[in-house]
Amino acid sequence: MLRLFFNFPIGDNDGIPDQAHRCPDQRGMVRFRRCPDTDGDGIPDPDDKYPSEKGDPIYSGCAAPLPAAGEMAKGLNRSWKN
Repeated sequence: MLRLFFNFPIGDNDGIPDQAHRCPDQRGMVRFRRCPDTDGDGIPDPDDKYPSEKGDPIYSGCAAPLPAAGEMAKGLNRSWKN
């Protein structure tokens, strides 16, 4: 029986060679190519603008922007008319 052993570096000791990782020094999920998602918002930390705060994937991990003051006033006026 022939066995081949390769000595690939494994920075986070998870058994997966660093070359197969996107984040070799951190443990993470397979679906994020082994990168962590610290805030659990479904965006891997390297792609998340705010990795420690949950955000919207549409805004790269940022919270949805608030409407401008004028837009808020229009919405209030509409609700009073109904």
